[in-house]
Amino acid sequence: MQPLPAASAPRNAHQADAGDQSVTPDLFDSIAEADFFGSPETLENDEGYADLFDTLPEDWNPPPEVEVTSDDAPLTDSVVWLARNYRFGLDSDIGRLSIAIRDGNAQAALNALDIVKHVQDRPGERAAVLHDDANPMLSESVLSRLSRGFAPYAEALSSLLEGYTQNEAELFDALNRFRVLCATRKGPRGVDEVNARIAAKVRERAGIAIAFGAQWFAGRPVIITRNDYALGLFNGDIGIALPGVEGALRVAFRMADGSLRYVSPAALPPHDTVFALTVHKSQGSEFEHAALVLPGTFARELIYTAITRAKRRVDVFGSAEILAQAVVAPTRRDSGLAARMHRLSAMHASVR
Repeated sequence: MQPLPAASAPRNAHQADAGDQSVTPDLFDSIAEADFFGSPETLENDEGYADLFDTLPEDWNPPPEVEVTSDDAPLTDSVVWLARNYRFGLDSDIGRLSIAIRDGNAQAALNALDIVKHVQDRPGERAAVLHDDANPMLSESVLSRLSRGFAPYAEALSSLLEGYTQNEAELFDALNRFRVLCATRKGPRGVDEVNARIAAKVRERAGIAIAFGAQWFAGRPVIITRNDYALGLFNGDIGIALPGVEGALRVAFRMADGSLRYVSPAALPPHDTVFALTVHKSQGSEFEHAALVLPGTFARELIYTAITRAKRRVDVFGSAEILAQAVVAPTRRDSGLAARMHRLSAMHASVR
């Protein structure tokens, strides 16, 4: 694959922390110039773009105040850190927590949290709460606390199904006020397990019966996981299954203009239930209230990405000791991308 000359290649500006594709050395074989925009903490957590950190100096600490040449790090002049936050005030509980995590200050992070020793005791008085839970399994008390966040959604769904309201669009507002975020997909504290158990709680609260083994039910929220250009549905689109006039389920998607579009469940591209999301999948999203379910081990960047999805409140369920250890241990990577870019640059210079 031959590199395109700068004169003929478009300049590519990309929001790096919201991508779902891997940035591999082959990408730079065919792009002459590229700009990457994003928050450094969420970028390092991103499965596709984390390798870009190999192309920056090891002591890079945005905003860049030290002169570094492209000979030292290939993408030094092509990365713009987005440092200003519009989701919450930096002097808020969530703001102070995010700064402490970003700076690797474990004690400041713990001080920013209202630490609740027993999940069932109280909800927490501040906007950033740690439910100190070292149980490797998802306990019933944690599950009850998580499912309580979807109570407004279950109530709105029940009102719609019973005919008290006809406004299906309101369901999307109720759903998007709260989301559970998980570090992993599999395991007892992963997305698949959390989704299945919360779905059962929501169905119970909304009074929805479901046949044994059935996957679809009225009110099931789904997220599209692969683009389908023919249907006009794209990775990250959220839909809600609702009964049509004759009772058959169809999946409603809210369009940019606020209107709803309906698609048969059988026609959908790959999708997942979306009461819970992986932290990676949540990038680019925001919620009034987010809950983070931590596994036994995790990285600082994962915590930062998750807690900064919340606008007003974040609840963290995990071990305080392990959280403190993770805050002081950032992810280290060695993908070989920087070396490949140096070679490509040298080859390009030699043919000029």
